[in-house]
Amino acid sequence: MKNRVLIFQIGLALALGVSARAGLIWENTEADLHPTLSDKAVVAHFKYKNTGDKPITITHAHSSCGCTVAAPPKDPIAPGRSGEIVATFTIGDRVGEQTKTVEVRTDEPDSAPTVLKLKATIPRLLEYKPPLLYWRDWEKRMPKTIDVTIGDSPITNLDVTSADPSIKIETVAIPKEKAFRITVTPPSENRQINATLKIQPDFPKEAPKTFYANVRVDIAGGANGPIGFGPRALWAPSSGMQSASAQANDQAKAVAVLHPTKGSSVEGVVTFAKSGNDIKVVADVTGLTPGKHGFHIHEFGDCSSPDGMSAGGHFNPTNDPHGSHDAAERHVGDLGNLEADSSGKAHLELTDTMMTMSGEESIIGRSVIVHEKEDDLKSQPVGNAGGRAACGVIAIAKP
Repeated sequence: MKNRVLIFQIGLALALGVSARAGLIWENTEADLHPTLSDKAVVAHFKYKNTGDKPITITHAHSSCGCTVAAPPKDPIAPGRSGEIVATFTIGDRVGEQTKTVEVRTDEPDSAPTVLKLKATIPRLLEYKPPLLYWRDWEKRMPKTIDVTIGDSPITNLDVTSADPSIKIETVAIPKEKAFRITVTPPSENRQINATLKIQPDFPKEAPKTFYANVRVDIAGGANGPIGFGPRALWAPSSGMQSASAQANDQAKAVAVLHPTKGSSVEGVVTFAKSGNDIKVVADVTGLTPGKHGFHIHEFGDCSSPDGMSAGGHFNPTNDPHGSHDAAERHVGDLGNLEADSSGKAHLELTDTMMTMSGEESIIGRSVIVHEKEDDLKSQPVGNAGGRAACGVIAIAKP
C-alpha cells in the first residue's frame, strides 16, 4: 500500500512539474485563406499563450519561401500572456492552392519546433494556351491562335500588344463562352522574329495583372536568330543546309546554358538528346548550396529579369498537377531535384517520356530553372522550391 501511495505521489509531482513547465500553447497552427482576385497579399494570424511559469522568447521564425514573411514578437512572452505571429504571403503571379510554412523555435529547453501552415486558395484569373507560337523556317506564315479561358472573374476585354509592331493581332470574344481567341499573323517579310505578347485583362482595375506569350518566326532558308529574350538568349544554328522534311522532324539535340540570377553563383549546362521516342536529360551544375534543389522546365524562354521570374511558371501544356518526375500525373516540366554535394556540384541524368522537341508543345525555346530549395514534389503548383537560382533558355544544339 505504501508503495502505491509513493508511486501516486511521484506521478502527481511529475505531472505538476510538466504542467508548471508547459510553455507556449498554440490556439491554431493552420490557417486556410481564400483571397480575392484583386488581393496582392493575404495575412494569417497564429495565436499563442504562455501557460508556463517562466518567460519565453521566440528565437526563430523561418518561412519556407521569400514570398512569406513572419513577424514574431521581439520581447520575451511573460507567463500568462497571449500574443500572435502574423504571417504575410505575397501572392504575385501564383494561382491555385498554395501552402507555405513557418518554423518557430523558442528558448524553451528540449522543445521541438512548431510548424505553422498557411494555405491559400488563389482564384485563377485566366488560362491561355499555347504560350508559344512558333513558325519554323519551312512553314507558311499563316495566322495562328491563342485560346484564352476566363476563370471566376468579370473580365470583359483583353488588351493584347506585341513587342514587334509588325505582328498583326486580332482579339475576339467567343460568343456565349467566357473565352477569347487571339489570332496572331507574322509579317510576310523574311526576317527573324522573337517577340513577346503582353496580355492584359480589364480586371482587376485597381491591380491589373499582365500575362505573357512568346512569338518566334525563323528565317526561311537562312540562319535562325536567338531563342528567348534579353542578354541571355541563345542562338540557334543555321538551317539553310537542311531540307523542309528534316525541319519537320524532331530536333535531335538541345542545350540550355544556365546563368545565375541576381545574388546567385549557380551556373551550368543542361543537354537534351533524343533516345528513340524518349529524351535523355543530362545536367551539370555548380555553385549550389549542398542538398536538393528543384529542377524544372518553365514555359517562357525569357531569362532577362534579375530574379528569373520572366521565365513564367512550370511548362504544363496538359494542365496536370505538379508532381515528381516519375508520377503518373505531372507537369511536362517537372524534372524533380538536383542534389549538390559538399562542394556545390550536382550531376543528374534521366530519361523522359513526356517531352517533345517539335510542335507547339516543344521544349525548344522554353527555359530551365534551378531553384534555391528542394522541390517537395507535392505542394501545388510548384513544390515550394523557393526562389530561382539560375535560368537558361533551351536552344537547338549542333547535331
